[in-house]
Amino acid sequence: MVPARTGTSGPPRHRGSAAGPPIRNAALPLGWASPRLRWGVLRALSPWLLAVALAAGGVLVGWGADRHLATALVLHAEPFLLVLAAWAAAVAVWAGRRSYARALVIGAVAASLGARLPIDVAPAAGVPPAWVGPVNRCAAALKPPADPVRLLQWTLGGGESPEFVRGVVADAAPGVVVLHGVSDPEVVRAVLAEVGGESRFFPPEGGGIGLAIVAAGGFHPCGETLAWSEAMDTAYGYTFAFVGVPPATVFPLLVARLPGPLDGGAWSERMTAASSRVFSALAGIQGASTVVVADAPAPRTYRTLDTRMAGVGAASVAVPPSWPARLGKVPLLTLHPFDRMWIGPIWREAESSRAASPAGLRAPVITVLSGPEAPSVDVTPME
Repeated sequence: MVPARTGTSGPPRHRGSAAGPPIRNAALPLGWASPRLRWGVLRALSPWLLAVALAAGGVLVGWGADRHLATALVLHAEPFLLVLAAWAAAVAVWAGRRSYARALVIGAVAASLGARLPIDVAPAAGVPPAWVGPVNRCAAALKPPADPVRLLQWTLGGGESPEFVRGVVADAAPGVVVLHGVSDPEVVRAVLAEVGGESRFFPPEGGGIGLAIVAAGGFHPCGETLAWSEAMDTAYGYTFAFVGVPPATVFPLLVARLPGPLDGGAWSERMTAASSRVFSALAGIQGASTVVVADAPAPRTYRTLDTRMAGVGAASVAVPPSWPARLGKVPLLTLHPFDRMWIGPIWREAESSRAASPAGLRAPVITVLSGPEAPSVDVTPME
């Protein structure tokens, strides 16, 4: 008879556990995580990876700015992209994905700020045109502006009647009117009858667009010349003149048109050529009271343009958005200031307002400039 064994048979079990090998406190290998766990971590991080991607995209667009067509198009589309991001965030909240909503909002704001980070811009290069020699001396001899200047800038659509344009001008009561895209001389005569003074009309020729300048104080010659133009036989050129505002203010005015990215062709090359003509003229004129107005489809995020303008002594004016104002009879929310203005250092302040536009894609913009001796004048928005 075999005596019974006491205790348990087999290898001793690990205390406190069921049958099986003991659990060791060893470091887990890198590939230990299961695919399900890795996917869970990726899903948890994906909202913030989205935010980082949006911010990095904004910085990349800001670096390219208006030096490349692709980034210029994104800058034009920025308001639509921000609205799209807000809509996507609202949908995410409705679907219970609040982390995605937060990431979209943070990423969109970071992208917008990234598109506005300072960038290094090479100074404008070019040789001033031959006519700026005497003009520079005339500009240096000007007295500082003694009177406020009300300047109306408007890019017409082509279908406005003379009576309609005159009515808008009458409400604004400007001392200087700049009309881009005008082709009907009757429109110019109507504005001249309202403002008084003198007008200069450049009808559209050779693929260009019409331009009219009306100055209540007339045009003041430098030598025997009243106005200087360059490349006005193309769509993108400029004209320059000394304009007067009663009773005793005379200042240099340069009116230009710059190409937009949707105009077709090699936009970067055309933009460089057109803007370089303007930079070269301003560098030669060196007028402290110079005013530059332009039909320029260029948002304020076109920092290459604004930085080079500042380099030749012309500071950007915060004019209100003027495009798109209306599509047919349907009013639209204006998104970009396509009627731009830059001013010389002698101007003390600038205030702008947008007129209600009952017709056309562009709204008229009225800007009040004050010199060092002029009293402060508030802008009265036009109805």
